[in-house]
Amino acid sequence: MHPVFTPVLISTLGLLIGGYLWQVAHHYTDLIYQGEHPTTRIFWLAARLKSTRPYSQSLTLSAYISIALLICFWAVLYAHLGISVPTFFLACAAAGMLLLAMIDARCGLLPDALTMPLLWAGLGVAWADQGLVTLDQAFLSAAAIYLALRLLGIVFRLVRHREGLGGGDTKLSAAIGAWLGWPEVFHVVFAGSVIGLIAVLLLGRKWKGDEHPFGPSLVLGAFAVAVNKLLN
Repeated sequence: MHPVFTPVLISTLGLLIGGYLWQVAHHYTDLIYQGEHPTTRIFWLAARLKSTRPYSQSLTLSAYISIALLICFWAVLYAHLGISVPTFFLACAAAGMLLLAMIDARCGLLPDALTMPLLWAGLGVAWADQGLVTLDQAFLSAAAIYLALRLLGIVFRLVRHREGLGGGDTKLSAAIGAWLGWPEVFHVVFAGSVIGLIAVLLLGRKWKGDEHPFGPSLVLGAFAVAVNKLLN
């Protein structure tokens, strides 16, 4: 493939797919605020981007930043894995994680309709030996991080008498573990915690309440750890 054509193609696909995902996240959030719970319809929401509450469909700065991260990740994938089945699966997983991050950032939810298929897809890709880890690594990583975070959440609830870590966060962490393996998934959680802490310090006043979305930080940490894994 021509060296000039490749980055243009990756950027174009990233912009189109990233914009599509942003529209899905925006419309999903709009329905949530109206009192609906379209968890079973998440995959075709963008086909009917209509809402009783009008909103601008133009991309925001945060959307462009998210799309730029997706394009950069896809570029690293192509540079190190070329055009291959693992590249396709990992690119799809990155798009799914980006959609989850967008939804969580907007309404504080990580729908099971996305996190669970992402988890099972990671295990399936590992079983087919088309990912970055083996099936044993994927299963053990997903189980270990899920149990560890659930235990941490239970301890926090007993001590502080309120939820400190949502169920969606633990499921997303398990899904990331299925794709990246051990010990990378714990690096993701650590990196996500640092990123989340920085975000709270910088943007805490813009959020209402005491709860802050952890999904975007986890996804950003997953992208960083995955890139490091690919480069090494």
